[in-house]
Amino acid sequence: MASTNYSASKQIVVAANVSTNQYSVDFIKKIDRFVKVDENTFQFFLDPVVQNNFSQEEIEQAQIIIDESNKSIRAILDEGFELLVTPSGTVKAKTSGRNPLKWLET
Repeated sequence: MASTNYSASKQIVVAANVSTNQYSVDFIKKIDRFVKVDENTFQFFLDPVVQNNFSQEEIEQAQIIIDESNKSIRAILDEGFELLVTPSGTVKAKTSGRNPLKWLET
Protein backbone atom coordinates (compact mmCIF):
# COMPACT_ATOMS: atom_id res chain seq x y z
CA MET A 1 0.00 0.00 0.00
CA ALA A 2 0.98 3.65 -0.09
CA SER A 3 2.79 5.16 2.84
CA THR A 4 1.07 4.97 6.19
CA ASN A 5 0.25 8.69 6.28
CA TYR A 6 -1.24 8.50 2.79
CA SER A 7 1.05 11.14 1.33
CA ALA A 8 3.71 10.02 -1.05
CA SER A 9 5.57 11.10 -4.09
CA LYS A 10 5.16 9.13 -7.29
CA GLN A 11 8.38 7.26 -6.58
CA ILE A 12 7.40 6.40 -3.01
CA VAL A 13 4.01 5.11 -4.13
CA VAL A 14 5.76 3.02 -6.75
CA ALA A 15 8.35 1.73 -4.30
CA ALA A 16 5.64 0.82 -1.81
CA ASN A 17 3.70 -1.16 -4.38
CA VAL A 18 6.34 -2.91 -6.41
CA SER A 19 9.13 -5.11 -5.23
CA THR A 20 12.48 -3.52 -5.95
CA ASN A 21 13.63 -7.00 -6.98
CA GLN A 22 11.21 -6.86 -9.90
CA TYR A 23 11.91 -3.31 -11.08
CA SER A 24 15.14 -1.48 -10.46
CA VAL A 25 15.21 1.85 -8.71
CA ASP A 26 17.17 3.17 -11.69
CA PHE A 27 14.33 2.23 -14.05
CA ILE A 28 11.77 3.90 -11.80
CA LYS A 29 13.85 7.08 -11.65
CA LYS A 30 14.34 7.02 -15.42
CA ILE A 31 10.63 6.70 -16.21
CA ASP A 32 9.43 9.02 -13.42
CA ARG A 33 9.80 12.22 -15.46
CA PHE A 34 7.32 10.80 -17.99
CA VAL A 35 4.70 9.96 -15.37
CA LYS A 36 1.95 12.56 -15.02
CA VAL A 37 -1.01 12.77 -12.67
CA ASP A 38 -4.61 13.70 -13.43
CA GLU A 39 -5.55 16.37 -10.88
CA ASN A 40 -9.22 15.37 -10.92
CA THR A 41 -8.89 11.61 -10.48
CA PHE A 42 -5.42 11.47 -8.83
CA GLN A 43 -4.51 8.71 -11.27
CA PHE A 44 -1.05 8.48 -12.81
CA PHE A 45 -0.50 8.03 -16.55
CA LEU A 46 2.38 8.00 -19.01
CA ASP A 47 3.05 11.08 -21.09
CA PRO A 48 2.63 10.10 -24.76
CA VAL A 49 6.19 11.29 -25.53
CA VAL A 50 7.38 8.21 -23.65
CA GLN A 51 6.94 6.34 -26.96
CA ASN A 52 9.98 8.21 -28.32
CA ASN A 53 12.23 7.42 -25.36
CA PHE A 54 11.59 3.83 -24.30
CA SER A 55 11.14 0.38 -25.77
CA GLN A 56 7.70 -1.24 -25.81
CA GLU A 57 8.84 -3.61 -23.06
CA GLU A 58 9.90 -0.70 -20.83
CA ILE A 59 6.60 1.07 -21.46
CA GLU A 60 4.70 -2.07 -20.51
CA GLN A 61 6.77 -2.39 -17.31
CA ALA A 62 6.07 1.24 -16.46
CA GLN A 63 2.35 0.74 -17.07
CA ILE A 64 2.30 -2.21 -14.65
CA ILE A 65 3.90 -0.02 -11.97
CA ILE A 66 1.45 2.82 -12.68
CA ASP A 67 -1.54 0.46 -12.58
CA GLU A 68 -0.47 -0.83 -9.15
CA SER A 69 0.03 2.72 -7.86
CA ASN A 70 -3.38 3.79 -9.17
CA LYS A 71 -4.97 0.79 -7.49
CA SER A 72 -3.52 1.93 -4.15
CA ILE A 73 -4.73 5.49 -4.70
CA ARG A 74 -8.25 4.24 -5.45
CA ALA A 75 -8.16 2.24 -2.21
CA ILE A 76 -7.12 5.35 -0.27
CA LEU A 77 -9.99 7.31 -1.84
CA ASP A 78 -12.39 4.46 -1.03
CA GLU A 79 -11.36 4.79 2.62
CA GLY A 80 -12.70 8.34 2.55
CA PHE A 81 -9.47 10.32 2.37
CA GLU A 82 -9.46 13.51 0.34
CA LEU A 83 -6.38 13.93 -1.83
CA LEU A 84 -4.68 16.79 -3.58
CA VAL A 85 -1.92 17.10 -6.15
CA THR A 86 0.95 19.42 -5.26
CA PRO A 87 2.76 21.49 -7.91
CA SER A 88 5.59 18.95 -7.87
CA GLY A 89 3.23 16.10 -8.81
CA THR A 90 2.98 14.66 -5.31
CA VAL A 91 -0.34 13.14 -4.30
CA LYS A 92 -1.06 13.95 -0.66
CA ALA A 93 -3.92 13.63 1.77
CA LYS A 94 -5.64 16.91 2.57
CA THR A 95 -5.24 17.95 6.19
CA SER A 96 -7.89 19.58 8.30
CA GLY A 97 -5.47 22.23 9.52
CA ARG A 98 -5.59 21.01 13.10
CA ASN A 99 -2.54 19.72 14.91
CA PRO A 100 -3.02 15.97 15.40
CA LEU A 101 -0.54 16.06 18.31
CA LYS A 102 -2.31 18.94 20.11
CA TRP A 103 -3.36 16.61 22.93
CA LEU A 104 0.34 16.11 23.80
CA GLU A 105 0.79 19.79 24.63
CA THR A 106 0.60 20.74 28.30
